[in-house]
Amino acid sequence: MSELDAIIDQRPPRRLVNFQVTRQHRRFCEFADAVRRHRYIGACFGAPGIGKTLSARAYAAADDFDRWQHARYSRDVALPASVAAACTALYTPHVGITARRLLMEISYQVDILSTDIQRLTQPDYDPELDWDLDWPSNSQLLIIDEADRVKANGSNRSGTSSTAPTSGSS
Repeated sequence: MSELDAIIDQRPPRRLVNFQVTRQHRRFCEFADAVRRHRYIGACFGAPGIGKTLSARAYAAADDFDRWQHARYSRDVALPASVAAACTALYTPHVGITARRLLMEISYQVDILSTDIQRLTQPDYDPELDWDLDWPSNSQLLIIDEADRVKANGSNRSGTSSTAPTSGSS
């Protein structure tokens, strides 16, 4: 098991309980579909507790993916249809993550999803034997939950540099 796998396995799995589709969830889905369709970078923000994370997890079929990821090599089961249909990776960064670690973890999540979808659509596909790097990614959308955790070193919560001089009267 690699160091990255060990870090990801430390995160507790989350399970949606009695998720109800609300007007806010439908608006989130419309937003995510538009971001996917137009290949934009979108930012969904709002007050805590209104369902942004739950909507993102439901949209990306994150619960099904979490169960699949933990058992993907231990038994011969198919990728859940909900995950294949979503083509969406959901990522929650650690607090204070470095840019290098962020890039590694996002690449890992997107590659896992893309490879598993490729295996589902082409049963003879073997990533160990296929060195053709030109095949398109099957991941169509990446959702970063709690994106405010991702910030440049030396910056505060507002995104401004903590070492910037302040203006004052001389």
